[in-house]
Amino acid sequence: MPKKIILAGGLTALIISVLLVLIMINSRQQEQIAELPPTTTETRIIPYEEETVEDYNLFTDNDAVMIQVGINGVIEDIYELTYDKSGNIIDKKLIESIETSKVQNRIIQQGMLDRIETTERIRTRLSEYIEHLKKSDIPAAFPYIQQTDRQLFSQQTLQDNATALNWQIESHAINADLEFIYPDYLTVFDDSLTGSQTTGDSSAIDLPKGKESLRANIPLGIIFQSDVIGRQAVELKLSCTKENDDWFFSYIGPTEITDIDRSEYRDDGGRTYGNTVGARLTLNKAIIFTNFDHIFFSYLLENTSNPNYEDELENEPIIVNAQIMNASIFDDPNTGYALLDKTLFQQAYDDVYIGQSAVGRLVFSPAPGQNIEKVYLSTIITVGDYQTTMDFGEIILNRQFRQLRPNSSSTEEIIDNEIIDTQETENTVN
Repeated sequence: MPKKIILAGGLTALIISVLLVLIMINSRQQEQIAELPPTTTETRIIPYEEETVEDYNLFTDNDAVMIQVGINGVIEDIYELTYDKSGNIIDKKLIESIETSKVQNRIIQQGMLDRIETTERIRTRLSEYIEHLKKSDIPAAFPYIQQTDRQLFSQQTLQDNATALNWQIESHAINADLEFIYPDYLTVFDDSLTGSQTTGDSSAIDLPKGKESLRANIPLGIIFQSDVIGRQAVELKLSCTKENDDWFFSYIGPTEITDIDRSEYRDDGGRTYGNTVGARLTLNKAIIFTNFDHIFFSYLLENTSNPNYEDELENEPIIVNAQIMNASIFDDPNTGYALLDKTLFQQAYDDVYIGQSAVGRLVFSPAPGQNIEKVYLSTIITVGDYQTTMDFGEIILNRQFRQLRPNSSSTEEIIDNEIIDTQETENTVN
């Protein structure tokens, strides 16, 4: 029979205390392990790459153009953690990866066009285009017209207008170097390039679309002939667009014609010289040239005055001349809001004498805007010392052939008269 071990009361108490301490330490370690995070997140940076893209809207002598900035990507990897009894990590398992920021590559456009070859190609195409317009051959010229104008006006409309006016180009000259206008996607980060002034508000923009192409403005002077509006010299910037690797131009000729055929007559009733002095003004047609932003009003001005004499004995005649002194067009007669912010008026270079008529044209620029279907025209006529206003009221513009609505802007107003006798006038008008 084994012997019983009898511990002293103090030793027993010590052992029990130690056991309690060990139990408490173990319990605290378990609590600390339970408080350790079950997962951890680690961040990875994905560096962006640089892409070089061949661009046929840029010239080889342009610097490479950045169209998209590079942005590093960010990925957060989430791991599940396993601990030992001491709270040390003994295992780490990937459970999820989250892309918090996508990588965006830096894109550089490299020019592929030769500037000299491109300029020569545009000049060649322009010469061919103008040669067809010199013959008023619209079917031959139509394939040279840029897509926006081909959609806006049919070939038949342009042919009918040219035929009605007997319109054709006489000569042309390029007055300065071509101005190239780059698509918006190239100009957002490079202010050395000239674009269409559309503001980009993002660090990344879309890549080139099919309709975003290089354009050019050609400083052009042209002289054209017309039975209705005579011989005219015009300075403009002709728009030229790159389409399908070739160049196409805006249409230069008449795009809209409105028959007016409205007359206004005024006289002084004999109050000025004793015998009646007066004039008749007839508006014949309104003709719009959309792409150099002019509207012409062809007219016939007749001096209908009776002969007047200063001295009955000497029978010295008083010269009584008629002329247009001013003209304005409005889109709202109530407010008198003129279509032109600023107008430059030039007096007719010749007077219309008694018994004579003047065939001329009023020229306004800019042409009525895209939403204006009617205008109001007012003129000031003088006959000798007699001055009067002739208001023609509402003039409905014939815009039935317009499929789209272009914008317009410019400033200018001109009066141009050609003086002929009455018989010649009748033959010309008829």
